[in-house]
Amino acid sequence: MPPVLTGGVARWPEFTQVHGELVFDRGAMRIRNARAKLWGIDLKGVNGEIADLAHDPALVIEGGGRGPLTDALRFVATTPIDGWTSHALKEATGNGLADLQLALQIPLNDAAHTTVRGRLTLAGNEVRLRPDIPLLSHARARIDFSQRGFAIQPGSARALGGELAFDGGLGPDGVVRFNAQGSASAEGLRQAPELGAWVPRLAGAMSGQAPYKLQVAVRQGHPELLITSPLTGMALELPAPFAKPAATAWPLRIQ
Repeated sequence: MPPVLTGGVARWPEFTQVHGELVFDRGAMRIRNARAKLWGIDLKGVNGEIADLAHDPALVIEGGGRGPLTDALRFVATTPIDGWTSHALKEATGNGLADLQLALQIPLNDAAHTTVRGRLTLAGNEVRLRPDIPLLSHARARIDFSQRGFAIQPGSARALGGELAFDGGLGPDGVVRFNAQGSASAEGLRQAPELGAWVPRLAGAMSGQAPYKLQVAVRQGHPELLITSPLTGMALELPAPFAKPAATAWPLRIQ
C-alpha cells in the first residue's frame, strides 16, 4: 500500500508485506481481513473499502497490531498526527511492545483532509514523554488521538522511586498538559538529573519519601513546569536552619 501524498510529499508511511482479500463489486472496492507490516508493527484484521470509485473516492480503512513502542511513536511523530497533537509526542521515547489501533478516512483526491482515529496502549512500558520529564517505568495507559488532538487517559507508572498516577492531553485552548501525582524517594531524586543539576545534589542530603504533584503545560512549544509537595516523610540532613525531620511539613513549590 503506497504512502498518501500531500502536496506531492509522502506524509504517511508505506505498509509492506500486505496480504489479504481485495474484492471489486461494481463501483466499489473492499479490503477484507488483511495483514501488513508498519516497520516492526504487525497489523492484523485490516478491513476497508472505497464505496464509490467513480465519485469522490475515499478509502476508509481500519486495523491494529502490536509491535515495538519505538515504531508506534515514530508513526505518530513522522505523520500529520504530529501536527494534530501539537508535536506533544515528537520527543517521546520508550521501549517494549505496545498496541496500536488505527482508523483512517483518506479522500483520494484531497488527501490533505485525511482524518484519523487511533489508540496507543501501553502495557508496562518504559516511556519518557519529554527530555525534561522523569522516566516512567512500568507505564500502563491509553493514548487516544485524532486530527483534533489527543488525550492520555488516566494511567499509572513508577517514577522517582515511587508510584505515580497521571493523565493529560491537548486542551481546547491549544495547550498540552501533563498532570501527575505520586510519591518520590530520596534515592529516586538522586537519579533524576532531568529535574535540574541541583535536585540530585540536594537529594544527597535527603532520606525517606514524600508525596508530590507535577504539572507540565506546553504553550506554543514552550514548557511550563510546576512541582508542589508538602515534603512530609522526607528528612533533610542539612545544617540549621535547613535541617528538617521527616514528619515536619515544609511546603515546596518549584515553578
